[in-house]
Amino acid sequence: MQETKDLLEPLRNQVYAKMKQRDWTLTHLAVVCGISSNTLRDIIAKKKNNIYFATIIKISEGINIPVSELIHDVNSGK
Repeated sequence: MQETKDLLEPLRNQVYAKMKQRDWTLTHLAVVCGISSNTLRDIIAKKKNNIYFATIIKISEGINIPVSELIHDVNSGK
C-alpha cells in the first residue's frame, strides 16, 4: 500500500508549478485559496502529510483546477 505522502507528491508538484507559472508568491496563493500561508507552506515543503479534503477543495478553487483533476493526477502519479 502506498503511503499518503507518496500520493500527495504529484498534488504538491502541481500546486507549486501553478504558483510559479502565475508568478504568485506562496502568501498570495494562500490568500486566493483561503488557507493560511503556514498550511500551504507545510504542504509544499512536505511537512504536512495529512491534508483535509476541504483544503484540497480550497486549493483547487484557488488555482482553478477541478478537484477531480487533482485527485486523478494524484492517483495516476502524473
